[in-house]
Amino acid sequence: MKPIIMDMREISDSTEAYAAKPHKIFVIFIYTILGMLAVALIWAYFWKLDIVVKSNGIFKMQDSANVISVETGGRVVAVYMQEGIYVNEGDTLLTIDHEKEDEQLEIYTEMLSETEERLSMLEGYQDYLDDKIQELEAFKENRFYQEYAARAGIITANKDAGERTKDNQIMQYEQNIKSTEESIAYYQNQKEEYSQAVRCIKEKNNTFSEEDTYYYSLIDSYLMSCKTINEKYADSDGNITEDGKKALNSLEMEQITALQQQIATVEGTLLTLKGNLDTAETQLAVTKNGTEGYTKETTVLTEKNAVSTELSGYEAKKKEYEENIKSIESSIKKCEIQAQSSGYVSILTQTEAGQYIQSGTGICEIIPKGTNSYYAEVYVSNQDMGMIAEGQKVKLEIAAYPSSEYGMLEGVIDTVSKDIKADNSTGSAYYLVRVRCDKTELYNKEGKAVTVINGMACQAKIITDEQSVLRYVLDKIDLID
Repeated sequence: MKPIIMDMREISDSTEAYAAKPHKIFVIFIYTILGMLAVALIWAYFWKLDIVVKSNGIFKMQDSANVISVETGGRVVAVYMQEGIYVNEGDTLLTIDHEKEDEQLEIYTEMLSETEERLSMLEGYQDYLDDKIQELEAFKENRFYQEYAARAGIITANKDAGERTKDNQIMQYEQNIKSTEESIAYYQNQKEEYSQAVRCIKEKNNTFSEEDTYYYSLIDSYLMSCKTINEKYADSDGNITEDGKKALNSLEMEQITALQQQIATVEGTLLTLKGNLDTAETQLAVTKNGTEGYTKETTVLTEKNAVSTELSGYEAKKKEYEENIKSIESSIKKCEIQAQSSGYVSILTQTEAGQYIQSGTGICEIIPKGTNSYYAEVYVSNQDMGMIAEGQKVKLEIAAYPSSEYGMLEGVIDTVSKDIKADNSTGSAYYLVRVRCDKTELYNKEGKAVTVINGMACQAKIITDEQSVLRYVLDKIDLID
């Protein structure tokens, strides 16, 4: 075989590169990549990732805000509250129309005053009969003075009636009894007609005949007023509106109160007449048994019994009026909606003067001043609930404060609801999870502090488990189960 001899200058660059050893830098680069890969694998094995369940929620104050609700429905007269203003306990926030209640209060107050004045006069008259006082002049300013002064005069005259004949006395007493019985029958009939009128108003049915002109016209006028209100406040479907119902109730209450006042007056008159009748009948019986038995003591004792009966009746009326006044004052107080505590107003229902507001409507919240203790109320879906437990850590991202600038708050699950809740408006179901937050301040890069405000929305990241980065990646690419 014949050898081939070549000049080194004729060898190509590729052949030279093929025959040459690897460059040192290239070797270092390869080892660097391998080292970085090893470090990455070690880091991925030991570094843990938080496995979280994301749910929405809102921040609420630890010391609950005081919700102000309307206890009685009606037309709003004035609104004194504004969003964000500070109010003191007892400040009036809203006023509901209580004009009718004021009228009723005035009527019952007058009736109570009249009853108390009569009781004062009766007690003075009783002292007069007991010889504790010699005359009734001290009660001259009392509106019932003339009535009881006349009765005292009759008693005085009866004490001196010994000179009159027995027949004349009997005739006089019989006439008095007849006259008193006729008056009682008249007022009893009047009371029954007033009571019938009250029933007609409640049932909205006129049961009086046209011959009873006064009462028939009274009920007919009321029914016409009801018809006018029904027509005025009817909606498109022919149903009466809430304002219409309020107007009808006010009209009914006004009419019934006026009639009840008349009934009370008649009852007072009947009570007095029955006392006079008892006195006259006793005097007649005593006189028929013989003039010699007719004594001063008998006359005074009979009158004392009548006065005692009247006192009992008017004491009962006084108690009734006081209870009615207390009830009306309570209703009026409910129309003046006041702040139950001091703090800032947060409007719940936009309210304006002139509109009708229903009973039970929440109009605002009073947020206490200086509150810095909050908790997050988180709404966890049914599918995530199995991984949630008390004591788990939670990271809270507030929508108003971006986490890229302010970071996130940290908290711990305090309580978990045992039953599912439903939102009727959306049809969704959720469990309530309460997250306790020890710190409620966040700081940006410049050190500026911001704090949580009641009602702020947030996203809760509930940490349910930890997993290495390596396992997480392998799970994602389905290399392990």
